[in-house]
Amino acid sequence: MKLLVLTLMIVLPVYLVQEVIIMPYFPAKMEVGDVRAIWYTLSIWLISLFLYVFRIAVIKLSYHSLEGKQSTISDLMDFSVRLWPKILLTTLLYAISVTCGLMLFFFPGIILFVAYTFYQYVSVRTGLWGRKSLFLSSLYAKKSMGKAAAIAFGTVLIRYVLSYAVTSLEDVITNPILSAGTAILLFVLVELLSTLIDIFVSDYIFHTKLDFDLSILQNKKSTEHAEH
Repeated sequence: MKLLVLTLMIVLPVYLVQEVIIMPYFPAKMEVGDVRAIWYTLSIWLISLFLYVFRIAVIKLSYHSLEGKQSTISDLMDFSVRLWPKILLTTLLYAISVTCGLMLFFFPGIILFVAYTFYQYVSVRTGLWGRKSLFLSSLYAKKSMGKAAAIAFGTVLIRYVLSYAVTSLEDVITNPILSAGTAILLFVLVELLSTLIDIFVSDYIFHTKLDFDLSILQNKKSTEHAEH
């Protein structure tokens, strides 16, 4: 029920804004260099960033369910908003690392893409972020590289296929209202499928024991905070 409420509160309004307010003001085809293309790309990028709030809340709710804790929607949202900037910075570091790996020898980029795929779940679980969460993600991935690879590539594949479906349907459906409604339903479906993946990965992280003393990183974090 809480997942449904979170979806209605965050995902649905965001995609309504995208399909009803943003999309109608952009032509079907935009030439390279068209300023409108820049604004369109920026708007979609900002929407994607905002949806991280939803994902953080889902992951936190999954952990609470596994721990048998009760959590309110307001508590989840408060936690998500506070952790959101750190997750975004870690995402940037993740993207830079993978891109550099791909540009150098390709395969290192693929390895980093898989190894660091759990960083969001680690951040929500431990409160750590940046290099620390990426490092911990690699430890969890090392426990089961098959699962890590399936999740990393599976998530990308699901989003690509459904996004392609949205584009194809928008070209076929001429009615603007029906086209927007179909796109919204498919985008929400993407988020719901991503939610199932988040629940599965949260369960994996929760039940996987690392051969590493997590308190080392957490104590270092506390020490650095005290020094500042």
